[in-house]
Amino acid sequence: MLESYLGPLVLTFLISLFILLMQFLWKYIDDLAGKGLEWTIIAELVLYASARLVTMALPLAILLSSIMTFGDMGENFELTAIKSAGISLQRFMLPLIYLTILISIGAYYYSDYIIPYTNLKTGTLIYDVKHQRPELQIKEGIFYNGIEGYSIKIAKKNHKTNLLQNIMVYDHKNNKENLNVTVADSGYMKMTADESHIILTLYNGYSYEEMDEPRKDRRRSEKKHPHQRHNFEKQVVYFELTGLDFSRSDEDLFKNNFQMLNLKQLEYFEDSLRNEFNELVVSFSNTLIKNNYFKKEKNLISDLKNPSFNKKKDDDNNKDLKPRPNAPKNKATKKNPGEKNKRPVIKKPQAVKIDSTKLKTKNPDSIRTLNIPDTASLKKEKTDSIKNIKNLLTTKSAFYPDSVLQKLTQTQKNDAINHALTYARAAQNSVDNSLKQFNYKKERIRRHEIEWHRKFTLSFACLVFFFIGAPFGAIIRKGGFGVSVVISIMFFIFYYILSIAGEKFAREGVMPAYIGMWISSFVLMPLGIFLTYKATTDSVILNADTYVLFFKKLFNRFSKKKTEE
Repeated sequence: MLESYLGPLVLTFLISLFILLMQFLWKYIDDLAGKGLEWTIIAELVLYASARLVTMALPLAILLSSIMTFGDMGENFELTAIKSAGISLQRFMLPLIYLTILISIGAYYYSDYIIPYTNLKTGTLIYDVKHQRPELQIKEGIFYNGIEGYSIKIAKKNHKTNLLQNIMVYDHKNNKENLNVTVADSGYMKMTADESHIILTLYNGYSYEEMDEPRKDRRRSEKKHPHQRHNFEKQVVYFELTGLDFSRSDEDLFKNNFQMLNLKQLEYFEDSLRNEFNELVVSFSNTLIKNNYFKKEKNLISDLKNPSFNKKKDDDNNKDLKPRPNAPKNKATKKNPGEKNKRPVIKKPQAVKIDSTKLKTKNPDSIRTLNIPDTASLKKEKTDSIKNIKNLLTTKSAFYPDSVLQKLTQTQKNDAINHALTYARAAQNSVDNSLKQFNYKKERIRRHEIEWHRKFTLSFACLVFFFIGAPFGAIIRKGGFGVSVVISIMFFIFYYILSIAGEKFAREGVMPAYIGMWISSFVLMPLGIFLTYKATTDSVILNADTYVLFFKKLFNRFSKKKTEE
């Protein structure tokens, strides 16, 4: 039994790995093409990429091989003979179940120890390939800027003789822009043996160069541009090639990425990120309270315990109502008391008296139960706010900002409003910037959680696909690559779509990471249990002959009724 299963398993695993590897290379074909990479670099990339794709190819191989094995046995009536001998399907599947469990355990350890290493090697290598400068390829009619400090353009190129025609070379060294230009009728280009320089041989041309003069002289004589021109029959130019050699980056720059960490490291970094997030929240709240005049309740209590608090606030609130010493007298004050337009005298409202001895209590809540004496001298419209002692104490004042604002001049009102708007905008900017930092920290935490669950989901998928493929093959009784491949691809695509969607939802915070990463397994696991039950009870629910016979009987009934009529 194991021999008939291991053969298709290895074969389908290699085929699945090859398909996934081709998809990987097609994804990065634009970064690999035109870089002049050696075959050893490409082989190294293929090796690490193949090791990275093992965890994806293994579940697909188990699904395909189990369908092929049990479908072939059902097609050859081997399962029927086994059941006739009194051996149930579960007992017959038991050795393969043990093997699949061992493969799942091995896949877990492979994901925890090997995959981080291969991700580090693959990620570093892809980064170096992306930043590798393209090889020297000068196309017709297009300026080539691959050589540092020069721009080269050719009109035509003879691929047989390598003759270049109508050559233009711009010297951009020392930031001279287009002050030095060389034009030639024809020429040849070749590379030195050590590939460190390019030799450009030019024929029948000239060099044009504007003289570099000080900026002061250039401003004085804007119409005068001194230059020099040299004609030549042959000129040889050497270009130094830099940056074309493949350079490798330091792997320590990428080793702390979440994809390069094992299970313990993910737990450690996730815990550190959560602590950083909590510290960031506390720091933000403290900054907001300190810079935007929000105070805690304990500061309020300490202020209210001060006996001179109310008197000081009353003096501060009414000091602007006193006339200035040098202010001109208002004409209205000269009028008789009986005149209609007499200006009312603003009286200082009676301050609310609070016994400070009653505030000296261990329980701060008792402040809210103080009995405030009735202030009949205050205006009627202010009685509601005086009765609300809680609001009065939390605002820490017995004056009303609206009344004070009305007594200010227009300039003072504008200054106060602009000052308030400035602080409001500053607070809004602080909140927006902190919100971006919070979202960034949360996203990093979610990515670590996703990678932590990935260590288990891929290995668990091996068990799920086995319990789908084995009973499904026993039910359909079709072996070989035809039907098995089609059905396997359908199941795997469905699993892959659910996995990608769940991971995306978890990464964006739509659902928790444990739901997003396990949703594909949770959906397919009941299907595996259902198929195993149907295969055990010899159900014909997926047998094509059953449906053919059903429709034949149905068609015969309708035909009989028509003949009777």
